[in-house]
Amino acid sequence: MPAPDAPVGDRPRIRILGPDVDADWPPSLVAATGYTRPPFAGGVIAQEPFLHSSGQTYPDLAERDPAPAAAVGMLEQARACLSNVDHVLRAAGCTREDVVKVVVYNTDMTRQGDVNRAYREYFGDHRPARTHVGVTALAGPDLLVEIEVVAVVPAAAAGPDADDGRPPGSA
Repeated sequence: MPAPDAPVGDRPRIRILGPDVDADWPPSLVAATGYTRPPFAGGVIAQEPFLHSSGQTYPDLAERDPAPAAAVGMLEQARACLSNVDHVLRAAGCTREDVVKVVVYNTDMTRQGDVNRAYREYFGDHRPARTHVGVTALAGPDLLVEIEVVAVVPAAAAGPDADDGRPPGSA
């Protein structure tokens, strides 16, 4: 993760917290999740302006003719959510490595493994802080998962007016 650790001034732009995050999980969590360590950070310290995405859901907005939500499972919906997250990130001049926090809303926690699979496919070794919440429903009756992110916007993408808390170019 060399790019996120690039210094800004005398401090790293993004710093992953917690040596325990890299420790092996206890056997009960390995058995429950299939992972030997968590795919997320315990906490992240970041500076620069932030992008807060809205929750992204199925369908993938890049698909011309997506199947109805009722016809696809948790894995496919999670992949679509993350594809939509990627579109938002790119529009803001960010990449997945700029993400410092993820919130996942899931209507069936017994299928959390499917969400984790899509999450690992998308984020790879980058491990932002994450909260995974079980909910009874989302905005549409057949939606199974919704994902939102917080990302640090690189200075070049933020523009010169970003530090005053107003959108670039505003008075």
